Amino acid sequence: MGRTAAGWGERQVSLSQSCFPNLLVGYIIAAMENNNDTNGTIEREQTDYGAVLRTYLVSAALLSLLGIMLALSEITDAARTGADLPSGRFWVNEMSGTLTWLLALPLVNHLAANTLLKDIGWPQKVMRLAIGLVLCSAVHITAMMVIRYGIYTHIWGQPAMSLPDYSGGILYEFRKDIVAFTVFLLIFTGSRLLAEQHAALSEAARRNAGAGRIMLKSGGTSIWLNCANFISAEAAGNYVNISAEGGDYFVRMTLSQLAKDLSDAGDAPTRCHRSWLISPSHIEQVRPTGDGDYVITLKGGASVPGSRRLKASFL
Repeated sequence: MGRTAAGWGERQVSLSQSCFPNLLVGYIIAAMENNNDTNGTIEREQTDYGAVLRTYLVSAALLSLLGIMLALSEITDAARTGADLPSGRFWVNEMSGTLTWLLALPLVNHLAANTLLKDIGWPQKVMRLAIGLVLCSAVHITAMMVIRYGIYTHIWGQPAMSLPDYSGGILYEFRKDIVAFTVFLLIFTGSRLLAEQHAALSEAARRNAGAGRIMLKSGGTSIWLNCANFISAEAAGNYVNISAEGGDYFVRMTLSQLAKDLSDAGDAPTRCHRSWLISPSHIEQVRPTGDGDYVITLKGGASVPGSRRLKASFL
């Protein structure tokens, strides 16, 4: 979007100088010349539709549950205060207020893919999110008012509230929509990040299969490690510290995932300790410690612990 607008600006075309067809053609040409942005957007939109669909279903379930809980709470409060109102009104009010958010979720998903997860400046992100918030709230409030007005008029012969009340209610609903918009934006963004991470791991596993080497990701750097060079790996929280012939690597993954990747690539690593993975071909010595555990000496002189529970894997 940013580069497209810049490209259009370079043409120095204004509304006072051009007619609408020329403007339209100019925008199309600018978009074609800056197709990297378009391609990036398409790639975002095509990321794991299954994950996006699951997010929609989970959001629908949460909204339904919230509407039911709010309606039951309102009915209980009305009975406690002795208000003589039909329970159907509470169901209409709360379910229309929650489920109409489903109409705004496609825009939230689009913003998650093409704003928060896109490499653009924060001023542009904030502007897009502010516009998106207003649009989502407008969709939600309009749909809610139409549903309430139609049902109230059809069933009870009167609108849900008068026009002056609607204006005050809009401000009230908009304040609530800010919270709902933020929550759903984070949900859809997190879902897409997890889907992309899963896709990256699957792609790495596919490339590693039978190749005799594995691909590691360290920050934005891709590292190819020959399985024959792997010596050991130690778990460090959400990371593993890998020792190999030629260098050490600090990579964000689990020992189990590393073991699977090495196995898929044709290696046979072994777990000698809950925090350690080693290559059996690099073992030089195994020495008991006297308390049932072991110390394993690897080629190069490094020593790693060996667990008595896992001794069958390295003895």
